[in-house]
Amino acid sequence: MRLNQIEYCIVIVITLSISACKNNTKQENIKSIDLSVYFNRDVKLNLSDYFENVTYIIPEFRSDAIPGNYQKVKISNNKILILDNFDRLFVYENNGKFCGIVSKKGRGPGEYKQIFDFILIR
Repeated sequence: MRLNQIEYCIVIVITLSISACKNNTKQENIKSIDLSVYFNRDVKLNLSDYFENVTYIIPEFRSDAIPGNYQKVKISNNKILILDNFDRLFVYENNGKFCGIVSKKGRGPGEYKQIFDFILIR
């Protein structure tokens, strides 16, 4: 009897894992440019050739909060999040003003081992 309960739990966990892998998010009007073809070349790339409106935002860097190499950048209506190669997540206002940093790498309580990805919840 106990084995049947364990088997039942395993089937439920596998089913939930498989159903959680679906990507139901819509990505409307998202343009992507593969910049890897321009690496190691002396090529001028005009963003205006690809986009109607181009806005440059310069993040406010502080001596105690300077990102390393950018791994991911996500932008919402009012925040810019930058994940760097040291697993730190920098948060900025949409005008570039520094808001804060998530930087608790470690193995203790309230710490994380590595950041692979993050999502914006609006």
